[in-house]
Amino acid sequence: MNSVKDFLPVAFSLCFLGFEAGCSTVNSRIDANHAAFDQLAPEHQALVRDGQLAIGLPPTAVRLAVGDPTYVTLVVDPLIKTNLVYTAGDPLKPISAPAKRIAVWHYQSPSSLRRLIHGDALKVVYDRNGQVAIFEKEEPREISMGAKGQPQNPPTADQQVLVNARQIAIGFNVALVKLALGDPDRVTLRTDTAGSTVIWHYEGMLLNRASDRTTIQDRLAVAFDSTGHVLAIEQEKPIDFKVGADHHASASLTQDQLALVKERQVGIGFDRLAAKQVLGDPDRVTIRTDAGGVTLIWHYEAAQYVDTRVFDTILDWRSLPFPIAKVRYGITLAFDEGDRVSTINEVIGVWAE
Repeated sequence: MNSVKDFLPVAFSLCFLGFEAGCSTVNSRIDANHAAFDQLAPEHQALVRDGQLAIGLPPTAVRLAVGDPTYVTLVVDPLIKTNLVYTAGDPLKPISAPAKRIAVWHYQSPSSLRRLIHGDALKVVYDRNGQVAIFEKEEPREISMGAKGQPQNPPTADQQVLVNARQIAIGFNVALVKLALGDPDRVTLRTDTAGSTVIWHYEGMLLNRASDRTTIQDRLAVAFDSTGHVLAIEQEKPIDFKVGADHHASASLTQDQLALVKERQVGIGFDRLAAKQVLGDPDRVTIRTDAGGVTLIWHYEAAQYVDTRVFDTILDWRSLPFPIAKVRYGITLAFDEGDRVSTINEVIGVWAE
């Protein structure tokens, strides 16, 4: 594990990560966009010249430093508290739009095989002001398998029970995770204002119910803190995990919520049964475990790309880095400890022409 000082800023070689064919360079991008480069602050110009990213960079600097993203997703700004309401249908669509969405730029290899097997080579998340808030880059697996991962003490009895069951828990060190799960399939380094977090990804064959295609995706992601101990776990679960209609009764909903159900709409405070009644079974289910507890998340994904005009009233297409060819829409429902919807988020995926 390394401190933030070791990784801010970070230089990227996307050509090395599989972008060799037709790959532009920093110099060629600057030469083609001198006016945009000249408008950057001097410290940002220095980062761009070195092909580096850092927290606080504007989108123009990111495009010059590492090129255009493969695709963009737009999600609700987590700092905005709003009671989103979504309506069921094909496709799903919002009926009350949040005031602000944040952009996530995804960079993938042009190799279809690598794109199938691996996730993003680089992901850049912007804040509400349009500046880089987070970036996550694929790293060699060895980055997180150093001396700090060596066991200093034998596992406790409780830890050994989990290891024998191929399970892990918050607080496990690198060595215990490797003992329980083996080496990860890939490793990413996530950098934000708080520092850098190493994330191990264990992948598996998963069926995307929306597209009816089987792809290789994360079945388990493990984030480590700066001391090499598990900070958070996100795990894929079977679709039928806690989706059954026998947990709560919709009679516990308020009159306003029952009215939404009749209109095939879902909102904050819905129980699992009501959400399922409106939207059906989710396409994916994940469980996130961290210091704050356990969160159940249902993922609904659009079965196909939708007409971009559906989003003309809620999105500013001019803010995107390329002309739009196709859009895909989905939502996630997060349930609190009382099994009520606590957060509704949307994921709008945008691909270039």
